[in-house]
Amino acid sequence: MAAYLRTFKNSCDSLASINAPVSQSDMFTFLLAGLPSEYESFVTTAKLQRPKPTMAELRSSLLLHESWLQQMHPITMLMILAYVYPYGATIIRKACFTLDPMLSLS
Repeated sequence: MAAYLRTFKNSCDSLASINAPVSQSDMFTFLLAGLPSEYESFVTTAKLQRPKPTMAELRSSLLLHESWLQQMHPITMLMILAYVYPYGATIIRKACFTLDPMLSLS
């Protein structure tokens, strides 16, 4: 995400340097439009916010959302295991202890 945001900013800065600046509103729209599908809920929420977040706020929120997605990925995989395997609960308990020894399941 940091690389995407950096590239986006560099592109906007390059356009501004040749007297073709991108408006804040267009930056907001283009930045969100370029996000992958796993950011769909983020995009929807950002579009509904009033007032619209600043670019700095949007950048910060995107980095936080990326961190959240990375944390949720192992949990999602464990949920898939529970659904796919008939003895998923046992597999999940074993997997959780290898992913996060501090996580306790009852």
